[in-house]
Amino acid sequence: MKKLFLIPAILLGFTLTANAQTDAAAKTAPATEQAATPQQKEYAKIEPSEVDNTTLMSVMKKYKGFSIAEANKAADGEYKLVLANKEGKSITAIFAKNGAFVKEA
Repeated sequence: MKKLFLIPAILLGFTLTANAQTDAAAKTAPATEQAATPQQKEYAKIEPSEVDNTTLMSVMKKYKGFSIAEANKAADGEYKLVLANKEGKSITAIFAKNGAFVKEA
C-alpha cells in the first residue's frame, strides 16, 4: 500500500524538477545568444595603394580580372576590399592581415 503512494509522489517530484530545469534554460537562452553574436569591426578607408603586397597577390590569384575599387582596413590589420571588373561587377571580400582570404561580404 505504501508503494502505491510513494511511486506517484516520486513521479510528481521528477516532473516538477524537469519543468524547473526547462524554465531556467529558457530564461538564460537569450543572454547566451547575445554573447555569441560577434561585434562588427570598424574599418577605416585607405588608398588601394596602401594594401600590402601579400594581400594584393591573394587578390590577384582569387579574383583574376578584378581591381581594387575601394580599400578599408580594420585596427587588427584585416582588409575589406571592394573589387570591380571591366563589366561593372563588384565583389566585397575580406582578407586577413597575412593576406589569407576570409570571406565574401
